[in-house]
Amino acid sequence: MDKALLDEFRTTDYLVCLDEVEVAPAHSTIAPGIALPPTSLPSPAPATLAHPWATWASIRIDQSLPESLQTLVGARSWGFITAWNPRSERRVAEDNLTAQRELLTALRSWPEAVIYPAIGIGTNGWSEPSLFIIGLDTAALDALGQRHEQNAYVHGHGNATASLRLLRS
Repeated sequence: MDKALLDEFRTTDYLVCLDEVEVAPAHSTIAPGIALPPTSLPSPAPATLAHPWATWASIRIDQSLPESLQTLVGARSWGFITAWNPRSERRVAEDNLTAQRELLTALRSWPEAVIYPAIGIGTNGWSEPSLFIIGLDTAALDALGQRHEQNAYVHGHGNATASLRLLRS
């Protein structure tokens, strides 16, 4: 992985939604009875939409988790992972959404996994819908990251500092 890409990973703001979200079938509603006009949808529309008033916590590499996430995590391991843009190469939204749904399905097969919607936002306008997972060890997260051809993911244990775990060099 080149230095520029590694620097981008390190400067990204990894945001975790602490509120419940509604799955947006066909990306047209944010909650039962609340429709969004097509022009107000993010482009590309994520698989889940957080309410505009949602509470977010920010993870930064080489820093401790914010207190709000420390409370949720306790002494368990955690990871911040996505299936979007394998090998850090952009691909069409439909393919990304399909891969992200596959990742979510795989995560739901682990009863110990607690899953929160998340998004990584880079300094250059780049962003990827992601998932914050509590309760899976690095071996499980490595396997998921490799299955979805990710270069890296952010992880940690308890309130220790967040680390970038490289899956590809």
